[in-house]
Amino acid sequence: MADQAPFYGTLSIDNQALENQALAGSWQAALKTFDQSVQEWGITAVTSVDSDGAQTVYSITGKTDEGWDEAVDTILAGALSKDQAKMLYAALESLATPVAFDITEYLEQEDTEDALSHETGQIVVKGGVAQVQGAQYEDIPVTSAKLVELGFAEESEMDDEELAVMVASSMPEGPKADDIIDAIADLRNDPKHGGVFTAEETSDPQTFIEELEGTYWDEMDDES
Repeated sequence: MADQAPFYGTLSIDNQALENQALAGSWQAALKTFDQSVQEWGITAVTSVDSDGAQTVYSITGKTDEGWDEAVDTILAGALSKDQAKMLYAALESLATPVAFDITEYLEQEDTEDALSHETGQIVVKGGVAQVQGAQYEDIPVTSAKLVELGFAEESEMDDEELAVMVASSMPEGPKADDIIDAIADLRNDPKHGGVFTAEETSDPQTFIEELEGTYWDEMDDES
C-alpha cells in the first residue's frame, strides 16, 4: 500500500482579499475543482462555508500521498490548469494574502507506524510557489477509538459475542466461542484499541485472529 494521508479541517481566507477582482475569479474556479468527481487527491470536498468575523472559513476533506506539507505547493490549485494556477498564486502573492489552515490528518505508512497529527499554520505564496508558514503540530496517539472519533474509520458493529463466534467458526480445531470472549474483551480494552474495534479490524477473520492470538494465550496463562 502506498502511503496515504486522508485529512479534514478548515481553510480560512480574508474577506477583503476575496473581494479583490484579481483573486475572486481564480479562487472561485479553484473551489469548483475541490470535488471528488473532479480529482481523487488534494482537497476533494468543501462540506460547508461559514463566516468568522473578517474571515471566510471553508470546511474541507481530502487525501494526499504522503502528507499535507508535501502537497501544499499544489493543494490550493486543485484541478486548475497550470495557467489558472499561476493566476491564483500571483493574486495571492500580490495581495500578500495567507490562507490559514487547521487540519487533522492520518498518515498511513508502509515502513513505520501510522500517525495522527493536528496541524495549524498558513499557506503563503512566495516566488509563485505555495508553502507552509508558521506551522504547529500536535501528535495524537493512534488508537481505534481515536480513529473512529475523528472520522477516519467506522466502528465495528460486531459485539464481543459475535466476534467470538466468528473466530471459533474460523478455527474449527481451536477454542470454543465461550472460551475466548474474555480474551476479546481484553483485546478491545488494550490501549491500541481503547474499547473500540474499527470495521476494518473485524472485517477479515484471519487478521483479527492473528491479533487475538497473543491476548488469548496470555488469558490462558493467567487462568492456569
